[in-house]
Amino acid sequence: MNHAIFPMIVGLPKIHNTMKPMNTMRSAVLLGSVLSSLSLAHAGEVAPPPQTTYSEPSMWNWFIGGSGGVQGDDAEEFWSGHVGAEWKNDCNSHAIYLEVAFTDFSNNVTNDGPPFVVSDPGGPPVGVLTGDRMVVDVDVMPVTLNYKYEYSFTPSFGWYIGAGAGIAFVDSELHLFSSGGDKLADDDDEVFYAQIFTGVTWNVTENFEVFGGARYYFMDDVDFNVSDFEQSDSQDDWIVEAGLRFNF
Repeated sequence: MNHAIFPMIVGLPKIHNTMKPMNTMRSAVLLGSVLSSLSLAHAGEVAPPPQTTYSEPSMWNWFIGGSGGVQGDDAEEFWSGHVGAEWKNDCNSHAIYLEVAFTDFSNNVTNDGPPFVVSDPGGPPVGVLTGDRMVVDVDVMPVTLNYKYEYSFTPSFGWYIGAGAGIAFVDSELHLFSSGGDKLADDDDEVFYAQIFTGVTWNVTENFEVFGGARYYFMDDVDFNVSDFEQSDSQDDWIVEAGLRFNF
């Protein structure tokens, strides 16, 4: 009996050998499903839109410009250059700027005092009699800080008014009006300088404008002390000018 059962037992299949591949296959299918779900979930995420930053417009805008004009009865030339900043609000604007200018002029003076003699290092002494006429030649370079208010009554046209003050670097010479204009004295000085101005503007483009107007200036005394002759000569005059300006 034992011999009859043994062949039957021996012929049974090995179940434990087939179960291991099936478990491995199920694990692989389950892992693939999990990975597929994770991939779909990640693909479904929407990236946030890029953030847009806005910068506030600058209240102050830089500008640079210059002008040329004439002053006085003799139409002496006047030149200026300036740089500054402007704040605009609708039709109104306020500007602060630094200006450097150059002009020259001549004034006639008379010796109303006693005669005097001036030593000339390059030649013989020069005598000045009572009643002799003399000429003061002056070169002036004013440096001023200015304020300008402007009102635009149309997008292209407007008017302005302003004032400024500073110092003027003065180089002056005193000459005799007669006898070939012998030089009697020279002087370098720094004196007070002030001005007021007004005019109209034309905005050719958003960044380029043309202006024209007039200014009145006052310059403090330029002193000469030559022997017994003393001269204190201030200067004030009107200037008619035109110029241009570039806005950044």
